Amino acid sequence: MGFTWVRMPVHLIGELSPSALILLSLLLNGDLGSHTVCVRQTELAAQLHCSVRNIDTLLRELEREGLVTARERMRTGTRITLQPDILPPRKKDTKPEKKPARTVSHREAWERTNSSISDEMIEKIMNPYGVM
Repeated sequence: MGFTWVRMPVHLIGELSPSALILLSLLLNGDLGSHTVCVRQTELAAQLHCSVRNIDTLLRELEREGLVTARERMRTGTRITLQPDILPPRKKDTKPEKKPARTVSHREAWERTNSSISDEMIEKIMNPYGVM
């Protein structure tokens, strides 16, 4: 049995009826970025276990709230235009590449610590036997 996961605008909980909120989540899940979804109302009714008449009532509730801006019946279903920017954009699965850590020379490390030791002393400490 496969599950369908949807994103839901949390700020609308309590503002809409639970069925309208679920319908909105299903519509937002079907939106691929163009803010329009073309679905058959019979398919929505089957997903929500209700009648097509109830789906029409829920769509009118979403229109009254301004979340659905247009509805157009077509031969292949109903084209529903959603209000843009209800949800934040989907996160991409690509992770940025990590840059390799930069190695710091001993001289740079000493300079970063603002050491009071002179450069000559650093050379003696780092090369006690001199340059070979």
